[in-house]
Amino acid sequence: GINAEYGGFEEENRRKPPLTKELEGGGALLTAEQASDILFAGLKKGQFAITSEVPIEFLRMGGNSIQPRNYPFLEFLIAPLLVPITSIVRGYMDYVVASHSCLLYTSDAAD
Repeated sequence: GINAEYGGFEEENRRKPPLTKELEGGGALLTAEQASDILFAGLKKGQFAITSEVPIEFLRMGGNSIQPRNYPFLEFLIAPLLVPITSIVRGYMDYVVASHSCLLYTSDAAD
């Protein structure tokens, strides 16, 4: 994924649920030009999945399945690290979702 500022970005963020905002994190917001540069550079390299943030790149590597790999040799070398890294990131995301679910059910019960 690539977080980029565009015409409707402010409106999207205004309407975005808190859970989505938290899961997206506070990663760098790119200009539309920067995002398109990253996207086209990935396309020129023949990349199947294009990301702009390191944690998301690790998730891509860890969950690539049978898709073409962007960096086959590098991904082979760091494969032993991918399980713990992706487990930590996914665990954090699961925790965030669960905590928001508890808040949602608690507020529903209070109504």
